[in-house]
Amino acid sequence: MQYSYYHYSSNTNPMILFFVKKNDLIFINIKYEDYDKKKLSMVITEDMMKENRELWLYYIWSLLLTKDTSNGKNIKYKMLRKMMISKMIDDSSYSVYVEKSVYISPDYCDSDIYDVNIPKVFTLSHVNTRYRGMDVIEDVYYESDRFCPINDVNSKIIEMKLLEIEDLIAKCEMNVEKIRALNNIVPENFPKDIYDIIYKKILS
Repeated sequence: MQYSYYHYSSNTNPMILFFVKKNDLIFINIKYEDYDKKKLSMVITEDMMKENRELWLYYIWSLLLTKDTSNGKNIKYKMLRKMMISKMIDDSSYSVYVEKSVYISPDYCDSDIYDVNIPKVFTLSHVNTRYRGMDVIEDVYYESDRFCPINDVNSKIIEMKLLEIEDLIAKCEMNVEKIRALNNIVPENFPKDIYDIIYKKILS
């Protein structure tokens, strides 16, 4: 199964989407507004999800923001946060919060799925449940896109992934050089168990 997590944090319509994909069926747990008060779950097919642009985007983002989609026990993800700044009202001592652009959390967060009941057998949800879930997603999508256009979010997530790829490539290149140096140093017939210990040390 494949696990992915999307968390949009904001004072207006925050939302968490937890996806579990099993073959062609996808279980979706939705938490929105007051997370502990408003939640619903549904199971739909991948084709149904593709028909809803908003939900399909959220799903793609969740895959990109989740550290390891194969790990269902310890899901780590990067959160999307809406930046808030304080602005003074003209000719008064009061200030208001003005919502600006969205940003991606620099570190991975631990998911909160302790209260989510993932069904052992995935069965397509009733049509009314599916419609309700789609309505909630469209409402939150509209609210978030008013303040941070979807293209901006796409750009930020793509930039984050490119930086991760560049970092991974750099580490791979460093590791290759380390292995080459090790192989040049150790003599022939060097004990394999000691070689393995040194090998793991220089790559850690």
